Amino acid sequence: ELTELMSELDELVYDVDDSLADAAAAAGVEIQQSDWITRSGGTGIGSSAAVRDIAFSTEVLNDGLNSNAIEVDEKVVYVRLNEHRPAQLMTLDEVRPRIVNELKTRLAGEKATEIGTEQLTLLNNGNGIEEVALALDLEVSEERSIQRSDRELPAEAVTEIFAADKPGDTPVHGGASASNGDYVLFELNSVAAGDPLDDAQVEELVRAVANMEFAAYIAALREKAKVVTRPELLSQ
Repeated sequence: ELTELMSELDELVYDVDDSLADAAAAAGVEIQQSDWITRSGGTGIGSSAAVRDIAFSTEVLNDGLNSNAIEVDEKVVYVRLNEHRPAQLMTLDEVRPRIVNELKTRLAGEKATEIGTEQLTLLNNGNGIEEVALALDLEVSEERSIQRSDRELPAEAVTEIFAADKPGDTPVHGGASASNGDYVLFELNSVAAGDPLDDAQVEELVRAVANMEFAAYIAALREKAKVVTRPELLSQ
């Protein structure tokens, strides 16, 4: 059912490309309006880099078309332009607080990375993770299993964990700088194979890929589309 609805929505936002009303009605949801977003950031849905990239694309920003499907936090959204204000220079007083905060965050992140890499060296040299944490007055998180879709850990840490070597007789240690300025150290004790997909899950995955290919095809058509004017028809 979800796949069929996605296909219907993809067709609606393409066929009725000057409004999301029909697609919203088909999905049984209300159209929501975001706060102002920029190319570099925003709140709510505007905090998603994928949404910002699409919102400032030629099709959405300049042509006023509906976007293709965008996956955000395991949900699918469509966006279109409501109002656009051209970029303008801000005064120093307006940008000073943001610059100060960005510098503080950057410096804190650099310091965290410096300390984290030093502690990672100690771990790789045989020091215990509890010993390293105690020296920094930190606590070791409770040991648990994680999956690639884990949302509790920073995405950078999850990526690094699944890229790490498989542990043998001894644990494997690693670290990753997170986008929020933190540095995450981890100890990998074992790796277990994931559960195989059943037939229904495989079929759902195939349909999802097909929908993505269809969306890419529609985007390519929009990119190549040309408007042809015929003045002779206007004079009739």
